[in-house]
Amino acid sequence: MLIIATLVIVVGVLVGLTPTHWALVLMLIGIVLGLEMFNTFVERVADFLEPSYSLKVKALKDIAAGVVLIFCILSATSGVIIFSHYWQNLFR
Repeated sequence: MLIIATLVIVVGVLVGLTPTHWALVLMLIGIVLGLEMFNTFVERVADFLEPSYSLKVKALKDIAAGVVLIFCILSATSGVIIFSHYWQNLFR
C-alpha cells in the first residue's frame, strides 16, 4: 500500500494536481492506510482472543479485509476519474 501511495503522489506531482484534487487524493490515501491499520488491529485482537482456528474468527477477519478491499476499489476508481483528466491533457 505504501508503494502505491508513493507512486500516486509522484504521479500527482508530475501531472500538477490542483489543490482540491490533492486534498481528495491525500484523504483517500489516508483512509486506505487507516483501514489497513484497523484491519491489522482486528486480526491481531482476534488471534489473541482465540488462538486456535475458529470459523467465527475467520469470518471476522474476512469481513475486515473485505471492507479494506471495497474501499481500495472505490479509491482506485476515484483515482482513475481524477487522473484521467490530467492524462488527456498531457497527451494533447
